Amino acid sequence: MQPNLRPSDNRHVYDGVKAGDWVRSYSMGIWRVWRVLSGFNELRFSLDAPKSQSSRTLVFSHRLVNTSWKKSFSRECAEASLVRRISPEEESRIQELLESHTPLKKAFDKYRAENSTLDLVVNLSLGQIPGSDRERLRAACDLHLGASVENGLPMDEVLAALRNAGYYDCIGKTPTNATVQLISVDHEVRDREFLLRYKRVLDF
Repeated sequence: MQPNLRPSDNRHVYDGVKAGDWVRSYSMGIWRVWRVLSGFNELRFSLDAPKSQSSRTLVFSHRLVNTSWKKSFSRECAEASLVRRISPEEESRIQELLESHTPLKKAFDKYRAENSTLDLVVNLSLGQIPGSDRERLRAACDLHLGASVENGLPMDEVLAALRNAGYYDCIGKTPTNATVQLISVDHEVRDREFLLRYKRVLDF
């Protein structure tokens, strides 16, 4: 995987599935692939845990129709093991449908253009936070993770920031007092690591 990987840079083929293919995905209906992502590291939630390159491949796709072949636009990300190409007969039916229903094709093209990204949400649960003080936690996250909003941080740097703020030992403890929510915009990857941006602290 190349550093600073963006969707337009990544067109890996996985078992015959690539950008532009019509497929059946995790959810019902017929979908068109726009991105295939592999070669990233799995997120780790402890600095002591070994780093592990994922064996998974993620397939991003837009749904055109549901199982009744009715318009049903949506988007999703699914593991490649749950995705398979449609039959040649189904693909011919899709092409005929789009050629005979110009408004549907235009609407689908517009939907794809306006919905060509999909974020990864990461929740870090914290328990036994000092004094159960969530406002102090929010202030600490603003201070130590606030800069991540602009450029993003790999998970290791997020964990290090929480350690510097005094909350690292709270990760995964029960009962959960709060959750630090992070976003990887459009599943952005750099040097095999997802880039995360601090979003907010949840009260659960």
